[in-house]
Amino acid sequence: MSEKYRHYPDEHTKMGPDNTHQLLRDWFKSLYDNKGERAGLRRCTSPDEVFMTAGFQRLAKNFTKLYERHDDYFGVLACAAGVIAHIKEDIPDPQKTFAKQMAMNKQDSDKPVVSQLRFNQLQKSYSWDEFYRRLIRTVKLIGGEVNIISLTDAIFHWGKEFNGEFEQKPMNRLQVRWAADYYHIANTK
Repeated sequence: MSEKYRHYPDEHTKMGPDNTHQLLRDWFKSLYDNKGERAGLRRCTSPDEVFMTAGFQRLAKNFTKLYERHDDYFGVLACAAGVIAHIKEDIPDPQKTFAKQMAMNKQDSDKPVVSQLRFNQLQKSYSWDEFYRRLIRTVKLIGGEVNIISLTDAIFHWGKEFNGEFEQKPMNRLQVRWAADYYHIANTK
């Protein structure tokens, strides 16, 4: 993405009020009734391409009602929408964060579904396009069963940090939170 997305729904980099979580989940469920929209989103190779899909425009219309003053953050939402289109099932358990899901064991193995190398590469993505592609790969490695709220919150947080807006407390930074969750699961096996 060529633009910097500096405006977020709140200063804690969460998506915003709980009703945005429900809007996102409802939109995700509706993708299964709109297979053409879902297919269009899945074909996108970058967040910029997501902007031009009917599925994203329908989602953005709902979010515009809530965040009329935050035009710039729709680029971050586009990244989330494109990745979410690759998810097969939402795991609504708030304890199963995206980072914890990456560290879960592969079936019949003691290795995590996302290796430490891929985990580190994801965190060190140097552009929106690279982050987008690596997120899609990660969702596929996890098996498509992802907590979409945790994933979307992480995308918003990553966007903020990508633009140089770091939290003062290290434990509030995405890389530190992800590492704590990932290695907590990986080291308890």
